[in-house]
Amino acid sequence: MTTAALVMACLRCIPVCPDDWTEFQDKCYYASENGNTWEESRYMCKRKGADLMVIDHAMEQAFLKSKMKDKGTIWIGLHYIQAENAWRWVDGKNLSYKNWQGGRPQKEHEGNDVECVAAGYEHKWTIHHCRSYILSICEKSRHVVCDLCSPFQPQLNFSASSSRISHNDCYWGTVRKHARQT
Repeated sequence: MTTAALVMACLRCIPVCPDDWTEFQDKCYYASENGNTWEESRYMCKRKGADLMVIDHAMEQAFLKSKMKDKGTIWIGLHYIQAENAWRWVDGKNLSYKNWQGGRPQKEHEGNDVECVAAGYEHKWTIHHCRSYILSICEKSRHVVCDLCSPFQPQLNFSASSSRISHNDCYWGTVRKHARQT
């Protein structure tokens, strides 16, 4: 006796952000509730699989301004590398897009530990002591969630705008097997 099984299924993969994160373009953002130093903020982001926000263009800056409008000053992922005599993002990118308060980097305070950048009033960038306690914003890529679905069941799908399940073209988590014995 031989048993044959035909499995009709599809693999559906959808990029999503965690529930307590905000999606913008192809990334996810998390705003801290408590102030920390720049290093502590970066560590908190890394524990969440992210890093401090890197602002590559004006649209991201506008998103930051709208997302954090009521939060005040917040750490971003820009810092000064003494050995290179240059500003660098936490992902290693050079500084291309700029949004400095007053048009150029200006130290708020003097001293050796003034190499970290926060977005302040109108979310223009200012240099602060890295040991200051300030809110922060983390950034990471959306993660991909995959599941099997069957064309034989009512169809469900994630809505791209809300990351919630709605009816569409595949029943999630179900694979219908058709077996035939000969």
